[in-house]
Amino acid sequence: MEKFETIVVSTGTQNAPAVAFYLKNGFLKTGETQITEFLSLTTFKKQK
Repeated sequence: MEKFETIVVSTGTQNAPAVAFYLKNGFLKTGETQITEFLSLTTFKKQK
């Protein structure tokens, strides 16, 4: 089994179920990136 120190994930900012899932599971929001006029991604990080 591989060990890890940090997990970094991204999802669409408007993807409320995914955003809620990450926050509920201990991930911290670390930023947002505007991809196009209609799409932005939110990045989350969780450390061991």
